[in-house]
Amino acid sequence: MIEIIYNLDTYDFKVNFNQTKAKTAIFFGFENNLNDDTLYFNNLSFGFTVVKDAEIIVQKSFPKSGTKFKQTNEKYLASSSVVLPYGKNILLGMWVDENNNLQQNTVVYKTILPTKPFDSWIWNSKDEEYVAPKSKPDDDNYYVWNEDLKQWIEDYQIDE
Repeated sequence: MIEIIYNLDTYDFKVNFNQTKAKTAIFFGFENNLNDDTLYFNNLSFGFTVVKDAEIIVQKSFPKSGTKFKQTNEKYLASSSVVLPYGKNILLGMWVDENNNLQQNTVVYKTILPTKPFDSWIWNSKDEEYVAPKSKPDDDNYYVWNEDLKQWIEDYQIDE
């Protein structure tokens, strides 16, 4: 989960990254210095953009056309699912415009890698996958990786 919290009094953005998978969600919420249970808005709009290597992965703006946010007692006003690339730097741009006061911020975040299948395997960033330190034999036999031996061993299939 990626959490964006904007403070209506200080105009500061807080961003918390707690990504556990490639598919995650971005949540956008608001607070004030009084920690009020209900927040009131004046002509509020906001959004975010996620960019990797100058390519926009996702871009969202709120509220939807024809609607307005006037108040809330919820922690988040909006959320959106996003699939992030593994092990890459992404740029998260965010903006809030309330009462014609536009505030913007950008942060860079390195996304997580998936769980390694074996300690000896190495991340291949081009193919976005882990690879064994030795190539699997290229024949018609079945092989499994033996981490203790750090090699592929033939796996005998039993026909039933």
